[in-house]
Order: sequence, then structure tokens, then C-alpha cells
Amino acid sequence: MCIRDSIDNDLDTVRGLAETHDVQVVQANGATAEALRQAGIEKADLVVATSNVDEINLVVGLLAGLFFEIPHIIVRLRDARHQEAFSLVRAGHETERVSINPDAAAVDRIAALLAVPGAVDVVSFMDDKLLVAGFRIKPEADLVGVRVSDMNLLFADAPTLAVAIHRRADWIIPHGEEQIEVGDLVYFAISRDRLYDVVTLVGVPKDRRRDVMIAGAGRIGLELSGRLEALDVKTVLVEQDESLAFEASDVLRDTMVIRGEVTDQDLLEQESIGQFSTFVAVTPDHQANLVAGLLAKRLGAGRAIVLVDNVALVDLV
Repeated sequence: MCIRDSIDNDLDTVRGLAETHDVQVVQANGATAEALRQAGIEKADLVVATSNVDEINLVVGLLAGLFFEIPHIIVRLRDARHQEAFSLVRAGHETERVSINPDAAAVDRIAALLAVPGAVDVVSFMDDKLLVAGFRIKPEADLVGVRVSDMNLLFADAPTLAVAIHRRADWIIPHGEEQIEVGDLVYFAISRDRLYDVVTLVGVPKDRRRDVMIAGAGRIGLELSGRLEALDVKTVLVEQDESLAFEASDVLRDTMVIRGEVTDQDLLEQESIGQFSTFVAVTPDHQANLVAGLLAKRLGAGRAIVLVDNVALVDLV
């Protein structure tokens, strides 16, 4: 069931959901028991509250758990200050209640990518001792033409496993006979201490640059800048909004905060974007993020990581 919160008052979105998805769409205030009942909550095993308003999500979670006794509840909470209230509500109840902070998840994802040169996806296990990292195989990679079963010859001291290959539109679970091809997106299970052996073999060029430029001083940009400061990574933060820029300069001690537009080529050139290992664009304007990322790459940045909400744009940078 999908309840479209009437606060948005977006009839086009409601109609679009009804036309393109096999769901029942109710245009109503999702924070009311009447609307939840109208959507059929009493027959549901799982309730997911992902409106743009944390308070509404909290109320939906409360109603679903305490009033309708739904066994599984997921709510989206962007403001970390709401986590305490959610934890108090969750305590002492047998229902499974999970909160998701998309901003914190984005920071975690970007930080993981920054730690693995050339990776397009990274997940850690065993207290960060084991990584599953995805790399796009380049023509100059030593792994081109190598059978998966022969990889143990390259990693005799620390066996590395190819766990999945994304080739064009297909996903392949390797069984040993598959050969790695140029353009493959290969996911490796890697021991953290042997990471750079894999990075070299997949064709990622050595880059001694460590500096990072971040566009956007919202929650994601501010938290990411703070993490990089703690790691002694030189960071430059670009923000167009004057109040956000001043707030960031007050909070961050070692990060240079610059007020300006992320798509301003003159600004990027003045700040020597070509000397940065990574450009990260996390402004609320996802189209601007994409343009800024492409521009930064053209001007010499080692790589670009951009925040977008359209899956079709992911492979453009």
C-alpha cells in the first residue's frame, strides 16, 4: 500500500504512481489513523514511512506499532535529533522497528568510496577487515582475459575472490571458467590489508593526490567534511547559500569554506580543481551535481562522486 501525504498536494505524482506501479494509492494525510485504515494497514505485515517530514514518519510509526500492532516498521528520519525519540518508542516493544537516515547512509557510502581508489561500490564486513568492492575493468588492467579460477595465481598470499560480474545488462555469478573482460564491473571480496594489490591489477592509476573538494554544505556535505578533517584530509567545501556557508565555517575548523556556485568553471579553476583527488557534489540540486561532476572531471579532478536521484544518470560521471 502507498499513502501519498496530502502535505505535498502533488496530484501529478499520485496519478503517476497509480499508472506506473501495481499499488493502491491514497491521497491523504498519512499521519492519521483514518488514512492508514483506508489504505488497508490492518492487513499489512510491514509499514514503511518515507515522507519528506520526519515528524509525520514518526507519527505513522507510532500509530502502526501501538495502535495497529504492525510487526515490522521502517521509518525515514533525516534529523538525527529524532533518533532519541524513536529509540524510546522502540524500547520495550516486540515489534521490529528500524529507522533509516538517508543522509547518514550517503555519508557512509561516500566515505567508503573515498577509502578505496577507483571503486564504484564498497561494502565492508568483519569490522572493516573484509571488503566487497566493485571495479570497472579498464583496457590496461592486468586482469583482462584472466579466468576467475586462475586469480589465485595472482593473489597467492591472500586469496581474493571474484563474487559477481556485471557485464552489459547481465549479472554473472562466477564459477571459475569465466574470463574477465574490458568494461566488466567486477566485485571482489578483498582483505583490507591487500586492497592495493587488487587496485593495481584492475588498472586504477596511482594517484598521490589526497585533497577532496565537496560541493554543498547541507547535512551530507557538513558531516563528510567533518569526517575528512578527522582523517587529516585537506578539504575544500563550496556552498552557494550564504547562511549555510557561514554555518559550515563556524563548525569546521580545518576545512576551507568557499561561497560560490558549484558549476562555476572559473571558481573551480581558481581553486585548482585539477590538484584534487576527488570532487564530491552533494547539493540538493541533483542536476547541478551531475553538471559539476562532469565539469570537475574535465578540468582534471581524479574522480567525481555525485548525488543524484535518477538511476538513469548514475553511469554518466
